[in-house]
Amino acid sequence: MTRLRFAVLGTGAIVRKAHLPALRADSRVDVAVLMGRDIDRTNALAREFAIPTVAQSLDEVFSDGRIDAVVVALPNFLHRQAADAAIQAGVHILMEKPLAASIFDARAMVASAREAGISFAVNLPQRFRPSMIQMKEAIANRAIGSIESIEIRLVRRSGIPGYGTWFTRRALSGGGVLADLGPHVIDLALWLAGDPSAEVETSHIWGSHGSRGKGLGDWTASQVVSEPALQFDVEDRARFSLTAASGALINGEVAWAYAGADENRVSVVGSHGGFDYFPEAQDAEWPLVFVDSSLHATRLPVKADHADLTPAWMRCTADFVDGIVTNRPADGQAALSVEELIRQLYAQHPAFADR
Repeated sequence: MTRLRFAVLGTGAIVRKAHLPALRADSRVDVAVLMGRDIDRTNALAREFAIPTVAQSLDEVFSDGRIDAVVVALPNFLHRQAADAAIQAGVHILMEKPLAASIFDARAMVASAREAGISFAVNLPQRFRPSMIQMKEAIANRAIGSIESIEIRLVRRSGIPGYGTWFTRRALSGGGVLADLGPHVIDLALWLAGDPSAEVETSHIWGSHGSRGKGLGDWTASQVVSEPALQFDVEDRARFSLTAASGALINGEVAWAYAGADENRVSVVGSHGGFDYFPEAQDAEWPLVFVDSSLHATRLPVKADHADLTPAWMRCTADFVDGIVTNRPADGQAALSVEELIRQLYAQHPAFADR
């Protein structure tokens, strides 16, 4: 079998921890090109992973027609540009979430890839966590009857990813924590529910901490923040309610920073049972609990897997390769449906709506 020639665009933590290790470990893949915005960092990473070619532009990546697939892990505002170049070159795409900095770009990317017959996947790793897979299989086997409600909370007391970078500027990122963590929550909820879509009910969005220079994550805690309101024009907390096509109620909350405790909870309640992944309240190592139809609770032997998503990221990358090799193309539609919901949530708050 001819090995797939991959290009990787981006040199951030997810590339180093997940994408490159997953691709390098796959006998079906050659990582042929690495492109990054910082040439010194790109060269160092290329040496570490024995990547033969370093590129500084999209033209350099795609001009020779020898790339089969690309991982796009660039800042959000560069997603559309990278996708357009890959589609024009006939190259399959694994895109980091969110799809793009605007819904208009997201729609255009997915439509263009579909028209060109290109596999377009989005890296949404929550589906690849062992705890969530066990929950999904049990739901599919009717272990809890019909789903009545799903609640997912990914909240941090202090986790804002820096100031003055593209993460905290709406024109470059497309949004704050809802754009960043919202895809994780909504995609996971719809996948567990087995629904392709949902209707937006209510939403609340806050920017209480970032605009005051508060709530920085550990890796930027020593950073001096001057004029934070000029560097932070996105939200740092959001809550929302959706109704899935099946009628299940979905409640979600995401926060980069808020006046509360860290929480990583996935709760699914059905007509005959339920699951609760809640490490802060349950056993920190074995946090998944099943409640049966008699309301008896059983702790399941599934280890906590929320803190380090590296294994799930790697499985997501491997699944993208599997899809190409087995002619099981992704069309980006599920990710686009999630993006549409997020933009509808923003639209309820004019200050955060797409311009």
